[in-house]
Amino acid sequence: MRVVGHRGWAARYPDNRLEGILAARAVSSMVEVDVRRTSTGELVLSHDPVDDDQHLVRLGELLVEIGDFPLNIEIKNFPGEPGFEPHHETGLATAAQARPFDLLTCFFWPTVDEIHRNYPDVSTGVVVDRDWDLELAATHALVLGHRFLVPHWSLALAHAETTKQAVGQGLEVVVWTLNDPGQVPELASLGVSAIITDDPGTMTAALEGPM
Repeated sequence: MRVVGHRGWAARYPDNRLEGILAARAVSSMVEVDVRRTSTGELVLSHDPVDDDQHLVRLGELLVEIGDFPLNIEIKNFPGEPGFEPHHETGLATAAQARPFDLLTCFFWPTVDEIHRNYPDVSTGVVVDRDWDLELAATHALVLGHRFLVPHWSLALAHAETTKQAVGQGLEVVVWTLNDPGQVPELASLGVSAIITDDPGTMTAALEGPM
């Protein structure tokens, strides 16, 4: 079971900042970050809609600092949000910089669909909220060629058979955002391969010790 630091190390450091991301690198298999685009076209790390006068980490800066460590880059693009891009500019610009071992995901599935069409060698996944249809999401991922299914951990457990079926069909299931190691054995029994967590240090220590 791989551990993925959520927005770096959200339990200890401010979200999407270099300090937390680099700290999480030491205790995780991958680090998840959020990417948005400023009005001037710069790709920056931010979970929330971007205020251009904020001092945010640039994606290019992160890629230099992180070295060859893999990132799960979530493209923040959803209808109704400020800055929504129907033509997926942020996703495509991010995919152009992604390394072979990075994973690009989004709650708005058409964004990762467009990334996959234009950058078929980039790993992509559909993020699934806790009250969405997991079977529909898995079918979408399989039909559109995405390798990863990224549901909320409670959805994966609530629909255990769908989760197992998705794994059996070749999808890698990564759950978010789990902070209770006690839930790990059941998720592992379903074939879940990775956990996004706010506290990757604690989660990694728990997985390395007796459960």
